Amino acid sequence: MTETLSVLRKQIETASDLYSVVTTMKVLASVNIRHCSHAVDALSLYLKTIEMGLQIALANRPDLQIVTTPESQNAIVILIGADKGLVGQFNERIVEYMSAQLGHPRDVKYIIYAVGARLAPALHNYGYMAETVRSIPGSISRITPAARDIVLSIDSWRQQHRVDRLMIFFNQSIGRATYTPQRINLLPLDPTWLNDLRQRHWDSASRPITRISISELFGQLTQQHLFATIYGSLAHSLASENASRLRIMENAEKNIEQRLYNLKHRYHTRRQDTITEELFDVISGFELLRDT
Repeated sequence: MTETLSVLRKQIETASDLYSVVTTMKVLASVNIRHCSHAVDALSLYLKTIEMGLQIALANRPDLQIVTTPESQNAIVILIGADKGLVGQFNERIVEYMSAQLGHPRDVKYIIYAVGARLAPALHNYGYMAETVRSIPGSISRITPAARDIVLSIDSWRQQHRVDRLMIFFNQSIGRATYTPQRINLLPLDPTWLNDLRQRHWDSASRPITRISISELFGQLTQQHLFATIYGSLAHSLASENASRLRIMENAEKNIEQRLYNLKHRYHTRRQDTITEELFDVISGFELLRDT
């Protein structure tokens, strides 16, 4: 059926409106990526300060006993995904990576704390079930309360299930529009890392002092390190989610541009055909009148 000019014009308007929406989403994704990047940069300074505090605590108490061997194989797993759509295989990739890392040993129980409402179907496909599912923070300003809630939940679960192993899985951005799955073992603390902190050179001639016990200080600092790591994982995941959405929007933008080009070409062709037909009608009418 021959397309009319009105139909083509409507299709062009629809495609143009869709192009505007895609462009807006692309800009928002880019802005969110930049905000997340700034938050991660600021967090690295905070983590460095925490490590300096741990360094002092370990240097002042060489005999400080730190549990670095878990009593059981059971573990709490924090899995960070996405709530919203238009992110491709974002959730599937992180669940697939987690499954490959954990396997399915019969003597190990994994208590999964899923951050991302759309993780449930992917977890089910790999034979896992989340103990708790919460929404992913949609902006940088919401990451702090979300990280705090996760830490409080983890403390409660550790006491309830007597679990001393804690790990986190998330997607980390490695470019403007790419990401890769990551795993961080949060607890027990890495003995190699602790030993490195203990032996690290202190730049200043004087060392800080504290009015609280070293054991209490060490506990508070490790709690802050846990919070900061979870915060950073959420920020990286949010940046990766927006990177995935940005890549999809860029592809959609190219497709719409091609669609608009084709529609406009067909519109102009059809318009020219219509003008030509009208001219032929005028000429035919003129010839008819002249012959009479």
